[in-house]
Amino acid sequence: MMNDAFKKHLVKSGMTMYQLSAKTGIPYTTINKLIHDRLDINKVSVEAIYKISVVLETSIPDLLNHIAIMNNASGHCGKIKYKWVCEETKPPYIVFLYNGMTVEIDMEDDFNKSNERKYYDYFAQMAIERYIKRAKFEESIKEDLNAAILP
Repeated sequence: MMNDAFKKHLVKSGMTMYQLSAKTGIPYTTINKLIHDRLDINKVSVEAIYKISVVLETSIPDLLNHIAIMNNASGHCGKIKYKWVCEETKPPYIVFLYNGMTVEIDMEDDFNKSNERKYYDYFAQMAIERYIKRAKFEESIKEDLNAAILP
């Protein structure tokens, strides 16, 4: 769900919502809303997230909802422009145009490898490069087969 990373760190700490509230000075109602996904942690003040990260002994990026951050983020791989798409109903993926066709690549495995945006762009570029190499290889196989069949 929306605040899974935050929830995971709270459980790992062994603290209750009340204890986290007392140690951070953040209202219990805010902590409760975060736990029950009625408030996106990405919309909480930086000061509050900082306090939570200190008390839970983790980094700020480790607490954030990266799917929300990445949705519609875009980048380039050479001349190809891509866009991240993150929907609730399917894993994160990138979408781009190649030879006039819209291509979608599932990025769930890469997305789960890191929580830093700079790596997401790197993973997307690697996926696009793999796709292009595979597409060119498949095209060359078709050309070889056509040459062998039609002398």
